[in-house]
Amino acid sequence: MLAEMDRTGAFRRDTIVIQTSAGTGWITDWSVCAYEFLTGGNCATVSMQYSYLPSAVSYVMDRDSPILASRELIEAVLGRIDQMPADDRPKVYVAGESLGGYGIAASFDDLDDLLTRTDGAVFSGSPRFTRLVRELTAARDAGTPERLPVVDGGRHVRFVAHPDHLRRNHSGVNYPHRWRHPRAVIAQHASDPIVWWNLRLVWQRPDWLTEPGSRGVRAPRGQRLDVVHGMRWVPFITAWQVGLDQLTSLHVPGGHGHNYHDEMLWYWDAVLGDHAAVRMTDEIASRAREFIVTDSVRR
Repeated sequence: MLAEMDRTGAFRRDTIVIQTSAGTGWITDWSVCAYEFLTGGNCATVSMQYSYLPSAVSYVMDRDSPILASRELIEAVLGRIDQMPADDRPKVYVAGESLGGYGIAASFDDLDDLLTRTDGAVFSGSPRFTRLVRELTAARDAGTPERLPVVDGGRHVRFVAHPDHLRRNHSGVNYPHRWRHPRAVIAQHASDPIVWWNLRLVWQRPDWLTEPGSRGVRAPRGQRLDVVHGMRWVPFITAWQVGLDQLTSLHVPGGHGHNYHDEMLWYWDAVLGDHAAVRMTDEIASRAREFIVTDSVRR
């Protein structure tokens, strides 16, 4: 792998993004195309296949391989970069969707380790058993919801379901702290069953079903929660419903379910910051969206 990076000149690029794939080697084109566009192509993506099994099978049968593969990949790439002159090193970011996000996140001890060793991260649709996401959610600021937790006032990490949440929290209020680099974005749609299913749903009502936007609870004006208001918790039944929803979670428009599409442009724009060659505007987002869709169809 390092030999291939040497051959292709990957270490001479200004930006390296380490991604862990999902299932048989798939990584989301929306994420890759977003930072390729924003860096003007001055980037390299590094990934490796960890299994020949489809994601659904790995999800149930093999949760160790994504972590082992991610750790080996990260250690190898960061080890080589540490040997480079300090003033001539590329920026290094990590990213992953679904089991890919799970594998990358589990490769770091905690948020501090992630922020110390990388220049930023974008995770999307990570399953509920992702340790880092679970720990950050549990340590969320008082009064903030499980669905969109605020951690340390939004100082380094921000949970988002829509690009609006990069600037404002779950209530549409500005974060109390300026967003500092390195930045981490954790994207999770309220309608993504991959994110919200876990075994505890069988016997325990989750916080996200009693929060604003849930049954009988009005969401703040302007809040984008993507919630079915009639949903409620019933022992066994809710776990069964959310579990079955995973089978069709990709058969929905982008921005819903397990589809994280053009919103990735804004997430990567926020994480790259001044390191980006192109800064996002609504007009650029519209033009880039057309380019990415066309390119994705062509491939």
